Amino acid sequence: MDLRLGAAEPKTEKSVYGEGVRPTPWLQPEEERAGFHLPEGFEVQLFAAEPAINKPLNMAWDARGRMWITNTVEYPYPAPADRQPRDSIKVLEDTDGDGAADKITTFAERLNIPIGILPVADGVVCFSIPYIWYLRDLDGDDRVDERIPLLGPFDTTRDTHGMINSLRLGDDGWIYACHGYNNQSRVTARDGSSVFLTSGNIFRFKLDGSSIQQFTHGQVNPFGMTHDEFGNWYTADCHSKPITALLTGACYPSFGRPHDGLGFAPSMMDHLHQSTAICGIQYYQGKQFPEAFRNRFYSGNVMTSRINCNLLQWRGATAQAFELPDFMTSDDPWFRPVDIQQAPDGALYVADFYNKIIGHYEVPLTHPDRDRESGRIWRIAYRGTEEHAELSSASLNLLGPDDTDWNALVDALGSEDGVRQDLAVAALTIGSLTTVTNEQLQSRYMAAANQSPQRVGLLRAMVARQAVLPNILKSALRGPPREQLLALKSLGEIGPANRSANEQSNWLNVIREIVVKSENAHVRQAAVEILGKVGEYQDLYSLVGIAQQFASTDPAVAHSGRIALKALLKENDFLVPFLADWQSAGSQIPIDSAAAAVLAPVLVSLDTPVATKYLFEYLKANANVSSELVSSTLELGVKHGTESDIEALIELISRLSGNDPHARSQKVLQVAAAYVGRTGQVPNAIYDYACDIASQFKQRIDSLAAAGVALNWSDAKGENWNTESRKCDDGTEAPLASSLTRGERYVGTLRSEPFMAPEKLEFFLAGHNGPPAAADLGKNSVRLVDARTGEVLRNASPPRNDRAKLISWSLADIAERNVRLEFVDGDAGNAYAWLAFGRFSLPALNFSPISTEVNALSELVRRFERPQMGLIVEELLDAQHLSVAQAGRLISASLERQGARAEQVVVDFSISLNLFDVPTGRALLGLATRGEALLKQSQLICNAATLSQQRQFSRAMLASATGCGIVQQMIGSGTLSLSALQIPDILLPSSLLAQLKSELQASIDAAKQLPAITVDANARIAEMDWRQADLAIGQQMFKQHCATCHQLAGDGVLVGPQLDGVRNRGVPRLVEDILLPNTNVDRAFLTTSLLLDDDRVLAGLVRDLEDGRIELVTQDGKSQFIQPESIVQRKLATTSLMPSNFSELLSSQQLASLLLFLARTPSATP
Repeated sequence: MDLRLGAAEPKTEKSVYGEGVRPTPWLQPEEERAGFHLPEGFEVQLFAAEPAINKPLNMAWDARGRMWITNTVEYPYPAPADRQPRDSIKVLEDTDGDGAADKITTFAERLNIPIGILPVADGVVCFSIPYIWYLRDLDGDDRVDERIPLLGPFDTTRDTHGMINSLRLGDDGWIYACHGYNNQSRVTARDGSSVFLTSGNIFRFKLDGSSIQQFTHGQVNPFGMTHDEFGNWYTADCHSKPITALLTGACYPSFGRPHDGLGFAPSMMDHLHQSTAICGIQYYQGKQFPEAFRNRFYSGNVMTSRINCNLLQWRGATAQAFELPDFMTSDDPWFRPVDIQQAPDGALYVADFYNKIIGHYEVPLTHPDRDRESGRIWRIAYRGTEEHAELSSASLNLLGPDDTDWNALVDALGSEDGVRQDLAVAALTIGSLTTVTNEQLQSRYMAAANQSPQRVGLLRAMVARQAVLPNILKSALRGPPREQLLALKSLGEIGPANRSANEQSNWLNVIREIVVKSENAHVRQAAVEILGKVGEYQDLYSLVGIAQQFASTDPAVAHSGRIALKALLKENDFLVPFLADWQSAGSQIPIDSAAAAVLAPVLVSLDTPVATKYLFEYLKANANVSSELVSSTLELGVKHGTESDIEALIELISRLSGNDPHARSQKVLQVAAAYVGRTGQVPNAIYDYACDIASQFKQRIDSLAAAGVALNWSDAKGENWNTESRKCDDGTEAPLASSLTRGERYVGTLRSEPFMAPEKLEFFLAGHNGPPAAADLGKNSVRLVDARTGEVLRNASPPRNDRAKLISWSLADIAERNVRLEFVDGDAGNAYAWLAFGRFSLPALNFSPISTEVNALSELVRRFERPQMGLIVEELLDAQHLSVAQAGRLISASLERQGARAEQVVVDFSISLNLFDVPTGRALLGLATRGEALLKQSQLICNAATLSQQRQFSRAMLASATGCGIVQQMIGSGTLSLSALQIPDILLPSSLLAQLKSELQASIDAAKQLPAITVDANARIAEMDWRQADLAIGQQMFKQHCATCHQLAGDGVLVGPQLDGVRNRGVPRLVEDILLPNTNVDRAFLTTSLLLDDDRVLAGLVRDLEDGRIELVTQDGKSQFIQPESIVQRKLATTSLMPSNFSELLSSQQLASLLLFLARTPSATP
């Protein structure tokens, strides 16, 4: 790659660009301009700045060469109802051709954070809270005279930094727009069409507001939209991917939201430009830039203060972005490029939201350093020696002196510069030249030379007007690919209702031929999309073939094929005849064929009882199917099944699981959760089936326990290492627990359950610490530690050999001390990076699968309230062949099943603090004995717990009336620190007695008056020894503490904010984010407390689903679904879902290692 094609790196220290509040001073526009860096030959000049404009949000050009901008001083707070908003739309003109705006007209005032804007014949269509408006200039003085709400109101209650932006005219005559972050808008147009937009989405609407349609589903915060030479749309997006290629009807990733059953559309890139703050995008098709800079995406990165660059490449019709050097950098970190637009003369214009702060939730919206007045627009042009089109002020105005003379547009209509042609088409479609007749356009098209660009421009205008005659359609379908695409667009928009049956049949045959024979992938894809709109029964087979044929070679076409299949099957009565014979030998789509596998996700997406019936048939006939398909089918079975279908559901679970009780258990738990989420209760047949599985687990536990008590082993996720056969020094070959079974690059620590240290302990150890010829890395080890304090009492290193060596420790000096073993794999290398162990002299330490069986049984006991479950637990406890941790897990599950929430909290905390014993647990199980045991064990916990742990314990206890009483008792006795009640946003159970509630509230109020105990992030940084920081440990910490809710470089779950680009924030801010997560919290990630009608209090991240249910995501990343009618009270907290006790959980080495991992891990690589 020629690095000369990129900009030089800025002179400012890189860490500054990670600061949420820039530490540098405000600069004059000329001072800022002097710090820009561009490739050789490019120059940047100031087009407009404060005080003439304020904060530009979106830009748009009209055919007269004028720039329209939305301008704000209100952002990020909308103007309150008791005063006039102060935002505006301005029109900027360069009348003397010097590259700077010398005429600025305020077209409209009293707007409220206006963003999206599109000039039309007598004004603009724009967004201003809460509507999309048509602002009309009735007398030609460039000032608004009439304000007409077209669509809305749109939701702006949750967030105001995305909203409706990037209004664009499509080839089809519809206006396309982005719906921004977090808001949930339900909007209906005059014709009754309606959309429900949850956070990021793309939609389209008619110019007069008569109709609205959803175009794509998903994304997080799309802000910026552009198209390529084929008319394909692309968006910039914060938090998902910098560029997204949009497929009609497709679904894209968002924060934790599921796809539509078909899967997410193909991603065009994996790299993230080290930031998730991407705003504005332009696909450059002009001639003013040299050849090497054309046909590229230019997108604004407001966090790194630069303009990123990507080359568009194709894999059939599947768009792929190849990362190129950045096009523009800035020494001034206040540079915030929020929109990028190409002008008609080929120059690139950048809207600069010039600001010390731009983060919407990383920094409080109330921060006094947010700048509200400064804003700049920059003009970038090429002045070098490479071949390029010269700049000309005359080329800005496409209309000439007379706005009604359409002959002046002829050159622009035939321009190979996409923007010039866009504006010419807009002038004829929604602009000043709508008076030009369709006949004039049609005549000019037929007179134009074949395959000329002018025909493309004329055809675009006719398609947008729905004025394409049949003879022109036929001509276009024989033309170059761009004309074919437009002709197909016309066929898809007009629809069969406007044609005779014979005409429709003829056109369908043409479309079918294109699907089969076209050599152009884009044309093929367009034809496939149209079949989804106007196809017939026979087209189902060809669409299945398309989805199957191009699955690996052209994923976009394959995905469009699946979308088209869904559309045809959903809107027509095709499904039953199509699949009626798929189980017969002569079927065109045999149920066990590859074609049927293509259909299965389509059936999921249909989400109907009939489709679910066929999915059941498919799963019965195919053993090797994805777990995702199984899960989806089971949930649909619950959703659409009746009482008579439950046995079929159980039979399907048994068939899919074979004799494996673990597989059966996972599926029956999923089904039960789905029933609770849908109906609030579980059918008796499912209960009985779960009890049968529980009995099977008990039998397996009894059989395994015959060899004696086996202690529990687990890593941070509660999982064990598998065993593999290894030779030992004494000649024995034995199964040893091995980290290699988790993968060579795995890092993690496997811990035993606490046990009393014997006089002597022996075991066999194998493994490595790096390649044999290299120095010992010292990352893998085994250690014996004090179970309470963590003090290392003994340690050993693996022998750097595949053969296990005997390790022998004399423990006479610590005999009968409560200890645990820890086997540490800290080496993330790809070879010689594992360890394995086993054959302990203390039999209880030897690996047994009994813990796995107990864990699985516990989940069933926890979820199914049946007497038989209680009997199984009692019998296992009576047998006394479980370890303390295993018995505790079963007791905790039983207490949850009984609804004894305070008792369960006490058991769980006792286990985590190594304070649990089985007699106390059994006392808590008994109704007659639990009262005294509950208070005594709670006091024991508080005496041993840190303040942070006391706060966690108190919050958990306050979720039940019984727990509230215990907390108040301990506050009164002094066992529990009053500071432990410094918990924000506590929601108390409704069943509390008035006196207890009053006393407890008084304690909470008193706690608020105490000085807050905070974490000094700078002090933690100062005490860290960076020499001890270890990438492998950092990766382990990320997986253990972060990956359940965050994603970094594609690893983890996207529940909370994505962490790609987080390394740009700098160490102090990262430490603050980790140790003080409640400092700055986006509203979308605030915790909500729910008081339910059974007096439970639940807390987590709440999502309102389209079907009316509530999804609650807890701190461990797990979801549960709640019926809204069961919610008595709902309280939005001011705290994050992220735990606030990392200051205690992480040692200095662990914190340093995590910071090192976050700083060193790049965004997902291409």
